[in-house]
Amino acid sequence: MNGTGLNSLILAGFLILAVLQPASAQIRAVWVATAHRIDFPKTNGAAAQQAELKALMSAAHQSGINTLIFQARGRGDAFYQSEHEPWSESLTGTLGQSPGWDPLQMVLAETTNHPMRVIAWFNVFKVADATSQTRSASGLRHPAEANPGWILRAGGESFLNPGIPAVRDYLARVAADLVRRYAVDGIQLDFIRYPTTRFDDASTLKKYKDPSQSAADFRRWAVSETVRQIHQAVKAIRPGIEVSAAPLGIWKSIDGARGLESYHEVFQDSRGWTAAGYLDAIYPQIYWPAGGISDGVNPGPAPDFNRLIDDWVAGCRPVPVVAGIGIYKPPVLAQADRLESYSLQAGAAGVAFYSWSQFINMKQPARQETKPTLPPVTSNQEPMAAVSLHRLSKSHVFLVFREGREEPVTIRFADPGGSVLEEVKTTGESSRLFTVPAGTQRIRIFTKKEVLLTESVWK
Repeated sequence: MNGTGLNSLILAGFLILAVLQPASAQIRAVWVATAHRIDFPKTNGAAAQQAELKALMSAAHQSGINTLIFQARGRGDAFYQSEHEPWSESLTGTLGQSPGWDPLQMVLAETTNHPMRVIAWFNVFKVADATSQTRSASGLRHPAEANPGWILRAGGESFLNPGIPAVRDYLARVAADLVRRYAVDGIQLDFIRYPTTRFDDASTLKKYKDPSQSAADFRRWAVSETVRQIHQAVKAIRPGIEVSAAPLGIWKSIDGARGLESYHEVFQDSRGWTAAGYLDAIYPQIYWPAGGISDGVNPGPAPDFNRLIDDWVAGCRPVPVVAGIGIYKPPVLAQADRLESYSLQAGAAGVAFYSWSQFINMKQPARQETKPTLPPVTSNQEPMAAVSLHRLSKSHVFLVFREGREEPVTIRFADPGGSVLEEVKTTGESSRLFTVPAGTQRIRIFTKKEVLLTESVWK
């Protein structure tokens, strides 16, 4: 960035917030669960829920959170205006009933006042619990109702069957729809696995499995293929968006950390996803304390957090690892500061706390200045530049230019609610003028290389 870059961009009577951060910026995230109202909403009615969400965003920012992982798709339903799936029952008590407002849009709008990254938390295969509604009150049907043949039933839960090609195509479309219309910073895949209890997919294996494959290999391939398709679909729309996943905390057992192995038992080959370039970051759910003590939930010594974060960082390089810390377990909550410190010392890109309800009551360490961060840059991800604008009362035009760059540059203008207003691509050595619509309160610029802004803005 030259001398006419971000440092001099206080222009034309409105404020430009510098959000361009070094790649080493620490991620401090929290998961906000909306399924069954775990974290949000705790109130009823649009006005009360909007006030609750605004207070949540303010408190998160004041607590040093710079990345909010907001559950946009919990159980085959939506906390946003989806083209494919019904409104969540958690908002009104009735699946498919419009709440009269858009929670994800409001989350994005509130980042104007409380700057932070927003990641859309996307539960992939799990679409219902024993108590979940699946009959929608709207024309958008729940996937379990619309396509019962897609469902694996296991222990009272319903999962979409990863082995069915139409399921994988459907999930890619749902994810693409979300990132096309909401300017989230990332999409995070959760429940990207088979059930932990017994299920019957014999007919799927018979129809789709290659004879040379074992059932386990086919299932792992089907889950990985879903990750690949979602990655491909969202990157085609938003090349700079962060695609991440939150796998179970043990890939394969290691000394000092033995338990349910996600690779073998739920067919979740998360190390394969990082090696293949499907993920820009990974958030393993390492929901145990350090030291091999009991986690307060299961008897006996728990897997050692420290051993596991060391294993994840080593096994996923160069993809950034953000350690998931399960503070809903009292022994983990008691060690929260210690686990956060050890994660950073081990080379993690940051930490994510599960979940908000426990985090807000957690005794906070001495707060450091924490600014919105961009995802750490990896070889699999486009570096990004970002600029936020406030209080634009008139249309403006500003010059974005590059020197000696052959790669295309994508410029995205997003309104306060996060809808993409315009996208323009340039190639080669060029300078172009782009109009910023009146009323725009936030602009983010995503590019493969450095984007330089002039220090002048014209009406």
